[in-house]
Amino acid sequence: MKEITTSPVKVQNGEDGIEMYESKGGFCMTTEFLGQCVGYAHPKVKMAQLFKRHKEALEPHRFIINKDDKPMGNKLPSKVTYSPIGQPSFFYDEEGILKVFLLAGTPQAKEFGPKIIDHLKHLNALRIQQIEKYWFKHRPYWPEIRDRVMMGQTFREIADAVGRSAASIRNAVRRMIEVGILQPARALQSVTGSTKKTLIRYTRKFMGDDRQLSLPNFGPIKIP
Repeated sequence: MKEITTSPVKVQNGEDGIEMYESKGGFCMTTEFLGQCVGYAHPKVKMAQLFKRHKEALEPHRFIINKDDKPMGNKLPSKVTYSPIGQPSFFYDEEGILKVFLLAGTPQAKEFGPKIIDHLKHLNALRIQQIEKYWFKHRPYWPEIRDRVMMGQTFREIADAVGRSAASIRNAVRRMIEVGILQPARALQSVTGSTKKTLIRYTRKFMGDDRQLSLPNFGPIKIP
């Protein structure tokens, strides 16, 4: 069982009934709501049984919230409690959600699973759009740099084209990878030489980092 240091913030979700939360650059669900989604009449009990049967597969994706991690103004429902006071609610991350739908095997899980997958894709697309909007407003030269990196240009070539230093280009690329708006795996298919080596180094440093897909004071995603 792992614990997170950033409490989930509820995703404003209109009337479609999917209760999803943001945490650490991703999305998650409470175990109770996830149990309802797969059709369990007694979701908390049945989810505990499912976890026991498939602990090896599910444990890396289930976590709780420490009481001290709860920020002021968090909009978690009252049914979500915090350890060590009361019985804590468990959360499942995105991969855990998908595994639960696969492992539950209920008719509702089979019917509702594709909708959840589409919903998560939609949420992640919206998150990236909002992050790009924020960063490109504050760093208006980033889009051209990103485009030129994806075209396979070297840092020196990009620097000459946009009128900035090569060091400035490297820093911009590093930051775009760090906040998650430049996908190095795709860029590596085009670049060569020292530029490729630098991208590989940045990828190793930031891939999987908690700061991926982030920006200062990022608020709840609102779905139209």
